[in-house]
Amino acid sequence: MPDPADAQCLRELHRLMHERATADLLGAAGLAPTLAYTDLIFSFAFARIGAEADSLACERAAAEVLEPRTELAHQWLLSLFRYRIGAARRDEPHGGIVPPGVGVPTVTELRAERGGEWSFELNLPVYTSQSCARALLVLDPEGATSPFSEWTKKADPIEHALSRLTDERDAARVATDAVAMLHQLESRPAVERLRLWTRLYPLVRRAGRALAIEMTLAVPNVARVPYARKSNWEVLTVHALRDALDFVSHLDDTEAFPPLLDALGERVRAAPGAIDRYDALAALTWPCLRWFRSLGRSEAATLLDRTRDLWPKVVRTETAAPRNSEHTYPRLEAHLAGAAVREYAGEGGATARAITDVSEAIAARGAHQLQSDHSASVACAVATASGAISTELARTAIPEFVRALPRLTNVLTTADYYSRLHLQLAEAVALVLPAVGDW
Repeated sequence: MPDPADAQCLRELHRLMHERATADLLGAAGLAPTLAYTDLIFSFAFARIGAEADSLACERAAAEVLEPRTELAHQWLLSLFRYRIGAARRDEPHGGIVPPGVGVPTVTELRAERGGEWSFELNLPVYTSQSCARALLVLDPEGATSPFSEWTKKADPIEHALSRLTDERDAARVATDAVAMLHQLESRPAVERLRLWTRLYPLVRRAGRALAIEMTLAVPNVARVPYARKSNWEVLTVHALRDALDFVSHLDDTEAFPPLLDALGERVRAAPGAIDRYDALAALTWPCLRWFRSLGRSEAATLLDRTRDLWPKVVRTETAAPRNSEHTYPRLEAHLAGAAVREYAGEGGATARAITDVSEAIAARGAHQLQSDHSASVACAVATASGAISTELARTAIPEFVRALPRLTNVLTTADYYSRLHLQLAEAVALVLPAVGDW
């Protein structure tokens, strides 16, 4: 039986996400499917807590909208959602390779259906469905989907090498090919090794835990590549550490966590600027919160000691000054992440105060000065931080913050199919309950 408080919390948050999307997208072509995919996200969440009636009701509402549609992207995404929701109802582990005929077909399968040829008409549905899958943990918890691989592999030797693994449905073969690639890495330049590692690691995680654990133990060394200009170093090192921390946070084994914590501190201190530092702090802290909650709360104090001088100091005044949205939202997210760490380390009420700080900072700047994608990102951070502390805080903080957001506009290529910003926000809100997000 589901916890009644959890079920009621999800019902309230589900209504909130419908209200938000309807207000922002009224009259837009993507409104109806966005609401339908929001229903499927919450169907998954209800299934995770055992609220089967609510889960089925959400799935039926979504099917009424999506089943009559003829677009391939909607058909593929509905199939993939149903597969993940079905696994949640059966209490099966979340993630892994989906079987043939489920969800988004691989490029190899699509070519085979068409006698080896590629049709230009497939570009948009493939990109649209893969972009959605890549954006949502409900669909792709390992982050193994690459929406651009079919195009980039022609010019990028790393994407070309990975294309076979991306299309592979056999987990054992993925592991075998991955081992061979890891051996080939040893002679390559450091940044190139890091690039391949960050793309290979999610594919290995999707295929099984044994090799993923082995790769995880090596991540601290892989991520210690020295900073190099024009190398995408900032993104690659954060991706490698974030994915490893996320993987470890779902394990019972605690041995891999301390070395990753050491590497986190080193990476943040090596950041070439304050904005990159705040970006890294937030991205690398979120998966740590799950670990603190389930296994290692004492480690929160260790993380805080190693990074205490690196967090934003006074968000209300500091973030009111920059006029550039790109410079504002990383500070806000880092402030929220740091508050959650401080609360785990013993500072009661730190997260609630930080949410108030962020709300006041946005109001002081003028809501219109924060771009829609940055507003949605900060709202996701509020959901993650509050949910990491308590369901009660999430139930009060999330609705107040989300309702105060400026209008979230959707101008992405996939706008007629769904609003990615609203789906990512809906997922962040749905995953606030540990029973939902701790798979």
